Amino acid sequence: MTRGDPFRKVLPGQSVRLPAAAWNAFIDAALAYKRAAQDLLARTRRSAARTGIVQIKNDSGAARGRFEVLGIDDVVPDPDQNADAFSNGPALVGSTPTLADHRGRFAVLLAPAADGAFAPAVVSGITVAKVSVDDADHLFADVADGDASYLASGVTGAAAILWAESGTGTKYAVVRIGVDAMAGQVCFPVLVWRDGGTTDGDESNPCNRTYTAKTLDSAVTLGTGLTPKRRRPAAGKLSVPSDTGDGEVGLGYHDQTGAFVLYDANETLAVEACS
Repeated sequence: MTRGDPFRKVLPGQSVRLPAAAWNAFIDAALAYKRAAQDLLARTRRSAARTGIVQIKNDSGAARGRFEVLGIDDVVPDPDQNADAFSNGPALVGSTPTLADHRGRFAVLLAPAADGAFAPAVVSGITVAKVSVDDADHLFADVADGDASYLASGVTGAAAILWAESGTGTKYAVVRIGVDAMAGQVCFPVLVWRDGGTTDGDESNPCNRTYTAKTLDSAVTLGTGLTPKRRRPAAGKLSVPSDTGDGEVGLGYHDQTGAFVLYDANETLAVEACS
């Protein structure tokens, strides 16, 4: 190595005189490393978002523990203020959830977060969570109104309960966030029994029967006094489910508020026997 080499090494005790070429090379290397690190961070954020894990800012006004719940309110940075950073993967901002504002729009923390701090959280996919189980037969969960310490079980919700500790009360559970349980107009089978009305219909009058609907295992009552949304004929006799027995299979869905709607009670046009 010649004395003119700007990258020659020095021996212990020798004075260091850094040539401009060496200094500039160090700066170029540092800038390249910084750009690579920023690119890696952006790719990591995009990849994490695809897996359903994001960074969320705890804006609830109190420290939150692992597996607690934040309702999603906003993003940082604002795309109008920093479009490039937003495109590389924004973080979310979360507060204490309420049913009015955060049903189906929440994140489960994967690490503790002080008030104002960021932490990883799950917004889609499978995760451990704390669930306040009101009924052991509930299959879904969503935000608890005004409480960030757990999700609340129910007959509908944006999280499917895959497993939970036995019994009722606050339990550890494995949930899948992002199910379409409350998307509305997505029908699923239910059992129905006649519970009201005065006529199955005749040549001049429509059927006016109402129904009780339950889950297929009969464990959870979804609603009573329900009129099916499926259009009935203006007149004519219908064959309708009984008010006793094992029930008939109908179809229902949960609307955007989480309320159950009976779509089809398995009413069919009655066929008169030929004499």
